[in-house]
Amino acid sequence: MRQLLYTTNSTYYYECGGLTRDIMRLDNEQIKAYHRRYYQPGQLTMLLAGADIDVSALTEIDDFFNQCDRDG
Repeated sequence: MRQLLYTTNSTYYYECGGLTRDIMRLDNEQIKAYHRRYYQPGQLTMLLAGADIDVSALTEIDDFFNQCDRDG
């Protein structure tokens, strides 16, 4: 299902972070590089659900992403 929802450039397309046997072969620098590449706001998928979504929540989310854009 996730492969239908996401493209190959998204970590959601793959097994959760990789298969254990593959992760065990990585060194510390490779793991850090992976996290720098994929664990950033630009890779975030956010879903808000409910009948009444508080506008202040949307404002806070927008402020967070704007700050991330400024900080790089």
